[in-house]
Amino acid sequence: MREHGGREGESAPVLAHQLVQQAQRLGDIEVLKRLEGASDDLYAWAAARVAREPEVDFTSLMTEMATYGLGELANEAADFLEQGGDLRAGSSRLHVHPTQWSGEGPGQGAVEVDGRRWHFMDYKEEVFMTDELQ
Repeated sequence: MREHGGREGESAPVLAHQLVQQAQRLGDIEVLKRLEGASDDLYAWAAARVAREPEVDFTSLMTEMATYGLGELANEAADFLEQGGDLRAGSSRLHVHPTQWSGEGPGQGAVEVDGRRWHFMDYKEEVFMTDELQ
């Protein structure tokens, strides 16, 4: 079997040349350079996201995937956030206030998600859930 030497892309359609140029420009964006060593899936998702919104910063990008992504991609994005030292995954979006106990009855507390406050009651019950749900 012989390898074909190619034609240096001279026979490729104009659209193919434009896509290659866009991919090369994306590769020079600092946000994507920080994903060195990422899985192909995470990098492809991030590149598509950056192509739509080039001004997105690394923390926002990885927080979005860690928050809304599924399974391994979300975990990988959270790992990148934590390795980068920018913040822990989800920390900018969630704040849990301590539970206050006043004698008998359930404890009361609050959680803020994206700046919106939610009140809760703690009955000291254990709720068992899968790793995915946690």
